[in-house]
Amino acid sequence: MAASSLARATTRLLHSRLPVIVVCGATGTGKSKLALELAEKYGGEIISADSMQIYQGLDIITNKVTSEERQLVPHHLIDCASPLTRWTVVDFQRKALPVIDGLLRDGRVPVIVGGTHYYIESLLWKVLLDDDGGQAAGPLLYERDQQLRRERPPCAAQSEADDDDEQLLTSLRFDDGSDGPQHLSSGRLHRLLKKVDPVMADAIHPNNRRKIVRSLQAWQQHGRPHSELLRSQRDSEGGSTLGGPLRYDADRTLIFWVQCQQEVLDRRLDARVDDMMSRGLVDELADFHHLYNARRLQDQIKEPDYTIGIFQSIGFKEFHEYLVLPSSERTQDVGRRLLQQGVEALKIRTRRYARKQIKWIVKRFLQQPDRQVPPVYGLDATDVTDWNEKVRDVAFRIVDSFSSGANDEMQNERAKPLAVAETSSREEQTSFHCPLCDKVTVGQRQWQEHVRSNRHRKLVKRAADGDGLDQPKPRRHKTRPDTDATHAGSQTSLTSQQQQQH
Repeated sequence: MAASSLARATTRLLHSRLPVIVVCGATGTGKSKLALELAEKYGGEIISADSMQIYQGLDIITNKVTSEERQLVPHHLIDCASPLTRWTVVDFQRKALPVIDGLLRDGRVPVIVGGTHYYIESLLWKVLLDDDGGQAAGPLLYERDQQLRRERPPCAAQSEADDDDEQLLTSLRFDDGSDGPQHLSSGRLHRLLKKVDPVMADAIHPNNRRKIVRSLQAWQQHGRPHSELLRSQRDSEGGSTLGGPLRYDADRTLIFWVQCQQEVLDRRLDARVDDMMSRGLVDELADFHHLYNARRLQDQIKEPDYTIGIFQSIGFKEFHEYLVLPSSERTQDVGRRLLQQGVEALKIRTRRYARKQIKWIVKRFLQQPDRQVPPVYGLDATDVTDWNEKVRDVAFRIVDSFSSGANDEMQNERAKPLAVAETSSREEQTSFHCPLCDKVTVGQRQWQEHVRSNRHRKLVKRAADGDGLDQPKPRRHKTRPDTDATHAGSQTSLTSQQQQQH
């Protein structure tokens, strides 16, 4: 036993300077190219953090690396799930963490790359309630959900009035991966949540069904209110308003953010869509659309669901109207028009997605002063002719100085990481109710937008003119007092960033 412990300690010491490298950035900036160069140079392996590249097939629309590139260095978490199934960030984390830890034990550099940044976050920080330390045992959540549905006994059609709240909380299963019992409205589910977790209910809009069900699932799975679980994460050593602490030490993790001027990136993304079209994007979508619809009819599913699995990938919704046309009509005027509309919609959505990715990086990595964040290095990939000088070689120098334990002179020559904001932009998520408009908003920003809206102003004017309407007196929904003496004085409302993650 002692020898085994000594061996593990020696291994940790030998590889204490082995970095965990992360390559992030907007789609189309060259993340995969840099990750491949880093893995080749430092004897590493690539872990793909892309929620769509997990699924088998559809290589064009998901923009996977080529088979030739995958032969240069080992790639993980690509083509490992059927496109007719649903993976979650928890499934990804359970598969990826053992790979990363195994590489570090073997003295190889893990290079994490992808545009699904909350996947990356789930690896670097302990932010998931289902976090089991990376154990791969147990079924995927999708497989567990399917099993739970099969085990659930069939029930007759119900209405919201059939059961009272206490009966529903006792009898219903919220942990089967669905959006909750379909015979219950979002408002009724929100009322159930308010009974078991008023703090969380106050932080979630009554119409946000997905988040309501997620909180009910957390309560049912863990036997504790979701808000209490999140607070435990925040209050743990190294925790922050976004959740738990770093998984790997900040001084052994490097984050490279591949950047590009927005106008240049927009043109690059439009050109990439055109290239996808020339490589057979529509045929790829049509083949899969046929496969999916055959399966959908077999399972007696009436409408296609573009909110789960591979269907979340950009492209399916944009070309849906064209794909459902009879083959004979696709070459006619209506088909050509719908095809062109799909191309333009795909370009617009891709550009918007790139902006969303950039905002996510800034918000989660650079605007959280209470969060421990590894150094984030910006690399300018605007001019691809300068790639080696401004991207590849800069990244190589940073890794070299990091791995060798750079002296003061080398530290001064190394590129400086991007600065983290000194003040937080987080916003407490407390709900407000406007009795005049009978509208609920969550957070100060939404409330201020409502107050400035034309509809609200008109109703306020009518009330002031004496049209029988009372002047509005917005009611701020109070959160439940914190009765735990160990947390006296702590906030009970949740931040917008923590709500986004959970």
